[in-house]
Amino acid sequence: DSDLRGLDSTSAVARLRGASDSVTAAALHELPAWQAMEVFEKLSPERREAVIRAAGSEGADLRLRYRYADESVGRLMESAPAVFREDVTVCTVIEVLREVVKQRMVTYIFVVSAADMLLGVVAFRELVFGETTQTLAEIMVRDPFFLTPEMPLVKAMREVVTRHYPIYPVCEPNGHLLGMVKGAVLFEIDSAPEQAALGSLQSMRPLRESDIEFARQQVARNQTLLSDGATTQREVEQFEAQCRPAAAQLKATDARTRKPRAPSNYSR
Repeated sequence: DSDLRGLDSTSAVARLRGASDSVTAAALHELPAWQAMEVFEKLSPERREAVIRAAGSEGADLRLRYRYADESVGRLMESAPAVFREDVTVCTVIEVLREVVKQRMVTYIFVVSAADMLLGVVAFRELVFGETTQTLAEIMVRDPFFLTPEMPLVKAMREVVTRHYPIYPVCEPNGHLLGMVKGAVLFEIDSAPEQAALGSLQSMRPLRESDIEFARQQVARNQTLLSDGATTQREVEQFEAQCRPAAAQLKATDARTRKPRAPSNYSR
């Protein structure tokens, strides 16, 4: 019931009291992950189990989230729909995903070892450009960035605010893959940390610009002195070298505050 979105968890539970387990499961599925868990945890233990059974494959996500504390990444986690071993070929992955994408959106393929340790990530669209005989090990981005389920949401938001990936793998600290979390979901509860972090980065821009302008002025001054024989070419080159890191810092600041549409890979 879409009307649940405007209710607190107690009122939502009251609204669902007479609903069947399948209707309750469907209603929870339509809610944001954090709100669904607030409602779910207020159900009786018996009702929770019944809803999980009625939810089918989505019930596994409810059970998974319920293991973790409130305000943690684990509470927003869901199962990853595309997980493969590194020796699987592009052709095989595409064939398997033909059925998967009918049920769920696939943005990234997570590549794991036999022990389900996260080894790499492949963007779904990269499969189109890969040779069908290539293995995932040949095209994956190794050692991808990941979140941990116990990580507080505030810390997670700080970690991802300048990365802007649509999906993040969630692993144990040792890299054992547990699931994934949508980037947008992390900020559904409170977008203030994201705005604060971006504001801090944007406030650095005038300083970067000032550094560049000062360095350019020094270069121009020393070029004049060089023509008069009052300085050396080496000193001019030293001031020109100072311009480069200042310009690079400005470019990096702009890159971190500009939100890309959909990054195709991960990095630490």
